[in-house]
Amino acid sequence: MGSARVISLVSLLLAASGLVHCSLRSLDGLADNHEGSSGGTNSGGSSGTPTTNGSSGTNGSSGTNGSSGTGVPDASDLPPGKVQCATTNIVCDITSAECCVTYNGEDSAATRSLDSSSAKCQSIGGSCGQFVSTGDTFTNQIAQRCSSAANCSGQACCVLPMEEGQRLSKNLGSIQCLAASDCNTKGRIICVTSSDCPANTTCLPETDPILSRFYGSFCR
Repeated sequence: MGSARVISLVSLLLAASGLVHCSLRSLDGLADNHEGSSGGTNSGGSSGTPTTNGSSGTNGSSGTNGSSGTGVPDASDLPPGKVQCATTNIVCDITSAECCVTYNGEDSAATRSLDSSSAKCQSIGGSCGQFVSTGDTFTNQIAQRCSSAANCSGQACCVLPMEEGQRLSKNLGSIQCLAASDCNTKGRIICVTSSDCPANTTCLPETDPILSRFYGSFCR
């Protein structure tokens, strides 16, 4: 009788052990599926903006801001002679090269937005500068040699428009060092503080959602 009770207890324990094991396997399976879902989400994310940043990085990036970043780099944050191309992660040596920045966006009565941007370092004076639009979408390509007065040895870092005489045009032609007096009539002086600006002007933020990727403030 005693033996029968022992066998019954052993059987019950084995059965309980089997149930516990199955429960753990089921929980493990749910955990695996959850991790897989998270992995899928992360993968989807990496195929978005970070992928764009990565492709920009193949051109030799050493900066930290990607094409989807909102902070505008300042030359004082980089080693002398270096310029970060807009808010991409490409950095060029302006003693021998310039940035060629291409950005695509939408400009309509309802919205003005940046869809994508990229940049590369090219020889100074190379072919870079165009504006093409189809309906509400456009592509603008500009040459950039400075991001603030810190790049310019006493001159202003000047945003010049694509169309001569249209100093406040949203279609950019180039960003380069220029005498402040010339820039004040031909384009926009990029500034960090009002001390970068001519008399009777002050340093105010750029509010355009696309132009603010190239400079944070300008004199007006």
